Amino acid sequence: MFMQIVMWSFVPGVATSILQKMYYRVRYGGKKHSPPAGSPLFSKHYRFFYAAVIGTYLVYSLTSSYHNMPESLYDQLGASPTSSVAELKRSFRTMSLRYHPDKTDGNPELEKQFIIIRRAYDMLKDGRSRTYYDRMGSSMLSCQNCITERDFVTNGAMMALIFYLATGLALLLMTFVRRTTGQYWRWSVMLMVASVEIGVLTGSIADPMPGLLASRAPFEKIGFLHDVSFCIAILISQLHGVLFPSTERELAEVTDHNLLQMEEIVEQSLLLLDESTKPYQDEAGTLEGEVDRAIAALGLTTAANHSDGGSKHIPGRDMSEMLTATAGELPCTSSSSSSSSSESESELDDSEAEASDIRTTAKAKKASTAKTASKVKATEKTV
Repeated sequence: MFMQIVMWSFVPGVATSILQKMYYRVRYGGKKHSPPAGSPLFSKHYRFFYAAVIGTYLVYSLTSSYHNMPESLYDQLGASPTSSVAELKRSFRTMSLRYHPDKTDGNPELEKQFIIIRRAYDMLKDGRSRTYYDRMGSSMLSCQNCITERDFVTNGAMMALIFYLATGLALLLMTFVRRTTGQYWRWSVMLMVASVEIGVLTGSIADPMPGLLASRAPFEKIGFLHDVSFCIAILISQLHGVLFPSTERELAEVTDHNLLQMEEIVEQSLLLLDESTKPYQDEAGTLEGEVDRAIAALGLTTAANHSDGGSKHIPGRDMSEMLTATAGELPCTSSSSSSSSSESESELDDSEAEASDIRTTAKAKKASTAKTASKVKATEKTV
């Protein structure tokens, strides 16, 4: 069972990848022109090849399971489960002529085979023993203390329980290791097979597979159903998420594919933008430095004019001359230079207005002082 889990877990994926690569090599002539991984067409092809591999491997597993069934008492005797007692006796006589010690000249292997045939005939010629054997198989032969039907049924149920515990643990392990969908159907299949086996053990079901595998006893059919149910459980876990992907999964695949394309477009756009603006990056840096120097010079000139305080220095005129001299040195082709010149002109207008206000105030004070002086002189003459 462990090897089956390992094979089912790795073989389908590896075989699918190999087949898909071979198909793309023949169909598209190589990886360059084939659909990219993660694209809708790539996923569609993967699902197709994966389903084909899973189906082929399922047929192979079931065929191997059927042909590798352990030899039963009917096989040893050369009879079938539907043979009557007379047919069993006839088969035993035919086999005895071939393997009887008197006919084998003391060959130990042939004598051993005769003992096996004799034991099989003794077990099957008794109706009660044959019934228990058909229902429980080799577990009935290994039970030395079983006397009543209840003993045989209990022993058969314990042997069957071992299989279901091992299978259940395997399915739980698969669920934790690889989270897949279809858990309901996996457990449903196991429960259906278990219910059929209980019916066979208790005698309520005579043939678990009517019309199928007529040459096999009921317990052999149950063993084959064990393999079928286990393969179907793994098949569901492998195929359900691939053939019937959820809407969220499909949306995630498409989203991831679109995000990859967008990242490539953004990277190419940034590279193109950097290459197209590279010739102007040096000019922009030089222009920014010239503007900073002009602003610094303008600030120094304004501070010097205010510190002198003389009427001979007109701040507006000095700043205008400095701004004109500085602006003459700046390039005329840059948009940032134009904006800096506009700001300088605005500051020039403000400085000229401030100087005009100062001159008006000075004239008013001078006139007021002269009027006051004339009044004082007139008063002195009167006195």
